[in-house]
Amino acid sequence: MKRLMMLFGFLVLLLVPLLSQDSLVVVPPVDVPVDFFDAVNLQKWLLTFTLLVGCVTFFATLVNGLFKTDKSWPRKVVAWVVSLLLVLAGKIFGIGFVAEISWIMVVVTAALAGLGANGMFDIPGLQSVWYIIESLLGSMFAKKKLNP
Repeated sequence: MKRLMMLFGFLVLLLVPLLSQDSLVVVPPVDVPVDFFDAVNLQKWLLTFTLLVGCVTFFATLVNGLFKTDKSWPRKVVAWVVSLLLVLAGKIFGIGFVAEISWIMVVVTAALAGLGANGMFDIPGLQSVWYIIESLLGSMFAKKKLNP
């Protein structure tokens, strides 16, 4: 009985926001691109960083499938190279959000897009990046011994 009341309460909580609206929102149909070149338009793919990571993942998987790479590190290198090429193409041709950022941020954006496409939470890769950052920051902020 207790579970039945909890289920009923949960269903009522789901229906309250729906019933409190004045009218149902009609979503217009999505325009599906028919032309192949319209679907591959880089202007659409480089609008946001999230779309850039998806585009890098798509093209890196395509290249990895063409070359049939089985090991982990060549796949990651391909994703890094593809991300750098896409971001550089966006900067050179003035496409998407990349057109307005500086060249240093282009490199940072390409590195972060490659990291996102490779799987940011890959433990060995993330540990090695963390070790490099820790060694760089540790040498900069290490406590210096004072000689009295």
